[in-house]
Amino acid sequence: MNGTAGSPGKKLLTQSVFIFLIALTFSWTIGESIFGRLLARWTLDQFIRWDRPTGDDQIVLIDITEDDYGNRFNRRRPLDPEKIVELINAAHTAGAKAIAVDISTADWPKEAKEQLRKLPFAAIIWARDFYEDRQGGKPTTVLEPLLGGLKEASGECYGVPALGEEAGVVRYFYSGLRIGGLREPSFVSQIVYRSENSSCLQPEDQDEERQIISFSSQIPSESASTLLDQAGQKDFGSRPEYAGKILIIGGSFHSGADTKLTPVGAMSGLEIIGQALSSVTKNRARRELGKGYSVLIDSVIGLVLFLLGLLGWRVQVLTTIVFVLPLGIACLYAFRQYDLFVSFIPFVAGIFAHAYLARLHGLS
Repeated sequence: MNGTAGSPGKKLLTQSVFIFLIALTFSWTIGESIFGRLLARWTLDQFIRWDRPTGDDQIVLIDITEDDYGNRFNRRRPLDPEKIVELINAAHTAGAKAIAVDISTADWPKEAKEQLRKLPFAAIIWARDFYEDRQGGKPTTVLEPLLGGLKEASGECYGVPALGEEAGVVRYFYSGLRIGGLREPSFVSQIVYRSENSSCLQPEDQDEERQIISFSSQIPSESASTLLDQAGQKDFGSRPEYAGKILIIGGSFHSGADTKLTPVGAMSGLEIIGQALSSVTKNRARRELGKGYSVLIDSVIGLVLFLLGLLGWRVQVLTTIVFVLPLGIACLYAFRQYDLFVSFIPFVAGIFAHAYLARLHGLS
């Protein structure tokens, strides 16, 4: 673009509009590209790490540790249903408001039916995984059986572990996932609903909204052995560390192979579910700015650049450098105050791309 203040010629105007349309197309597609996801995730991960840690007094994790797996479960898979039922009963006796079981029950033996009769009348939510069936040509997503596939289990509350992972890092969870033609509730959504209601969330009752996990909660954790030992005491009953809280039973033992990378380091699936649940109960589950709004913001930036381009591409670059820090601060403020994630790096990249194209076309 010309360095003079005069009106641009027809060729100049055509080239400027062309550059603007390229930048707008880039803005529309960058979010779906590897480059765009990496840029956005770098800023998102840093924002998450800057969050101040806060305690959570509504959730307790009951962790089947490596020692528990060896000493209580004799290193056998599937995990002994009898021990799982003991843990559930102990949690119920201790006064838990809801009991979530983050353990696959798909391969429980038929003999487990006798153990299930010992379950308390309580708010129990089971994790139910899914897999991709490639038989018959077209792959289809199928829910795994619940509680060994027993017909009696059809009325149990369950949720799918709908965690969102990108480039090997878990950052999101979904309120529900479409599986087999139905929107199944996520494990987190089902826990939240069942802890406050006497019924279960049903398929189609939940959307597929993606939410960002805050990973800032400090959630109390006890080993499975500790809870079982406490339950063996004569005076065991409602206890303040468990009463009125949501207890999540899961495992961090190595052979469970349930450790994943998060923005704040490696965590077990049990811990990630706890963080996701805490994000919801503490109203800290965040959302990303929608694509429409992102493109609208980029369009405004593009129009401003179009006007600044009349003064030359150097002015565009200088303006970008001046506004990089304020953009970052504004996005961090939106993240902290309004639980909304807006990545400023794609905006800045678009500005530089616009300036580069202007320079490439000799519009200086």
